[in-house]
Amino acid sequence: MSGTIAQRRKAGGLLLVAALLAMLIGAFGCDSGASVNPLADVIVVLQDTLYSSRTLIPDSTYLLRGTVVVSPAPDAAEAPTLTIRPGTVVLGEKASRGRLVIDKGARIDAQGTLSSPIVFTSDQPVGGRTAGDWGGITIRGEAPSNDPGSGVGGDVEADSSGFLVFLRVEFAGGADDSCGIGLYGVGSATHVDYVQVHRSRGMGVRVQGGDVALTHLLITQPGVLGISWNLGWSGEGQFWIVQAAAGNGILGRNNPMSFSALPRSSPLLYNLTLVGNTGAAGVQLTSGTAGILRNSIVQGFRTAIRVEDNETASRALDSMLIVSHTIVFDCDSLAVSPDITVSGFNAAEWLADSSAVIRGTDPELTRPNSIEDPVFYPRSGSMAYVADSTAALPAESQHLGEATYAGAEYIWASWVGSSWTAFPRN
Repeated sequence: MSGTIAQRRKAGGLLLVAALLAMLIGAFGCDSGASVNPLADVIVVLQDTLYSSRTLIPDSTYLLRGTVVVSPAPDAAEAPTLTIRPGTVVLGEKASRGRLVIDKGARIDAQGTLSSPIVFTSDQPVGGRTAGDWGGITIRGEAPSNDPGSGVGGDVEADSSGFLVFLRVEFAGGADDSCGIGLYGVGSATHVDYVQVHRSRGMGVRVQGGDVALTHLLITQPGVLGISWNLGWSGEGQFWIVQAAAGNGILGRNNPMSFSALPRSSPLLYNLTLVGNTGAAGVQLTSGTAGILRNSIVQGFRTAIRVEDNETASRALDSMLIVSHTIVFDCDSLAVSPDITVSGFNAAEWLADSSAVIRGTDPELTRPNSIEDPVFYPRSGSMAYVADSTAALPAESQHLGEATYAGAEYIWASWVGSSWTAFPRN
């Protein structure tokens, strides 16, 4: 059950936490750059299962102890909602691998603002925080997947698990799924917009099944890869930035155990900026995934696009898998397709034949590899701003907005260089 509330100055048993908070107050004043409220004197420890609705406010600091699950009670007439007000800070306890899970039927309403984001971070002192200190956020919805036997998803296509808006997750990925945010069977009525995942141990965001749309997504310095999808995700994505420290920018899969499983993964993706300094791929497509990726920038990887298997190659040949209107720069190769035996498919030729895949032109990103002060928009005069080189949105799009440039940011409308993001090293 949700537990103890104590005043730092009164609770002798929480002296260690009080010392930690004093150090973290300095961190939020210097590292975050965001106008979140300073860590408050009131400490609320959250643990076990929350069966009723609860509201977290910025006047308190919250500590996730172990796995905290928000879940409907058996035979409950109303599902619980965890509401988190703008400016609230939630700490994941390292000792117990604190973690937040929003279960099927429950909801989260975490809507920060540009000047007062909601921040989930490690309970360790500044200078001692590392990737994987705590578990991260997991949301389990009831939208369809192609592996219902795994427990992922359900049969509610327009399922809503709530809101994640102007929210930052730092130093997470310590749970079994090794990601900052995990979305499992999350439906299209869920709203995920302006979310940063920073220094996650594994991947930044994992999406399995469902059809949730993800917009204004910033993944910085993930330990393994930026964003992964599988198990039939058919959502939409726009304005994604991945600053990869290791591994792939994106790993797209259908079902690793059954490549032809339906519904097939088939996301609609526009305006991505994938920046690497790694020997991996900007985008790795495998296990039979389909999808469309357009109006994007891929820079700094060994390979821009990697197609892994015959089932995925076949989706490219039948135009269910399309990559086009994308700038590829500073990658050793445009595309590779190892061990593929499908007649008529060659990844490099496939991309070369795509409309306006531009290789070798510098998009002139301003400061994309900076660790503590990155700037991802192209400089004025960049090829990325040539409208004739971009593709219009398809008519079936429900969540994407028209943007006549390549990449996730526009020089006159940067959404990253503002008060809600932060790039602390530790």
